[in-house]
Amino acid sequence: MTKQEVSTHEESKENRLEFELLDYLRLMWKWKYFIVGGMLICAISAWVISSLAPKLYRIEMSLQPGILEITDDGDTKHIDSPENIKGIIDGGICEDEILSDIRTAHNQRLPEPLKLTVQTQNQSTVIRVLYETSNAELGLKILDRCKEVLVERYGEFAEHVRSEYDKQIEMKRTEITDHKVQMRVSRNQIRDIQNRIDALVPRLELVRKNRGLLMQRSEKSLYASASEENILSTLFLANTIQQNLQIEGQYMREIDQYKSEIERAEQRIRELRTIIRELADEIKALEDRKGLVQGLQILREPTKRHKPIRPRIQFNVVLSAMMGLFFTTLAAFLIEALHAGKGKQRT
Repeated sequence: MTKQEVSTHEESKENRLEFELLDYLRLMWKWKYFIVGGMLICAISAWVISSLAPKLYRIEMSLQPGILEITDDGDTKHIDSPENIKGIIDGGICEDEILSDIRTAHNQRLPEPLKLTVQTQNQSTVIRVLYETSNAELGLKILDRCKEVLVERYGEFAEHVRSEYDKQIEMKRTEITDHKVQMRVSRNQIRDIQNRIDALVPRLELVRKNRGLLMQRSEKSLYASASEENILSTLFLANTIQQNLQIEGQYMREIDQYKSEIERAEQRIRELRTIIRELADEIKALEDRKGLVQGLQILREPTKRHKPIRPRIQFNVVLSAMMGLFFTTLAAFLIEALHAGKGKQRT
């Protein structure tokens, strides 16, 4: 086949395609009222059926497990994991109470099971609870009661954790009270010991004074005549001075011992003060941790979407109109094909 023949063949093929496309357009124009009417009938039918169909609303709420504690490493521990909360809801633990409460309060028949949908996301603690129903008011009541059941359940656990913190705080406050009592005892000991020292000091001064007088008399005796009486007097004075020195030494040792006891008592008081400060810091830390404890947090109260999720009227109307266009166009082609076949048979 030559190049001229090939080009002629391609041109004839393109002409046939153009001719067929024009035929299709002419055919659709010929049956335009039928096609448009079919589209309108399908669209209006879809609109009527969708408008009369029961409306299905979506009720949803958002939850988050509260904080249990913040560790020393800065990690946050929650009162429960989103997966466990999802398992509790999916397991129907709340359903019996919800169903019985709403039946009793509103005398309404509810579906069993409720089919609550729970959604969680990776790397997030937010939990979405969804419920689809044709009765939006009842759906709000169901999710409200579900919220109350979960909040009460985790509220009791949070209260238990807080009570444990209260016990620890009370124990440490009792320790502080005991240490303060010990401090008072030590202060009383210091006061008693100081009184003893104050009682010994005058005696010590008196002994020292007597010893001074005796030493003066002893010195005078040394310069006096060496009679037997003076010698005996000097020996007596020396013995008396020696006794006074022993008494003075005893008093000084007692005073030093009392001062050591005072130092030990004061050291004990300083230690108790340090312990009390540490316990006070621990109590503050426990109170801070107690303040962090949370139950289940409600990020979004049960709410209803403004538009029903089903039926989707606009989508149904558009889809029905397109289907009407397709089927009426197909019917027009079939009718024309039948007419053309009959015309050939007559000829």
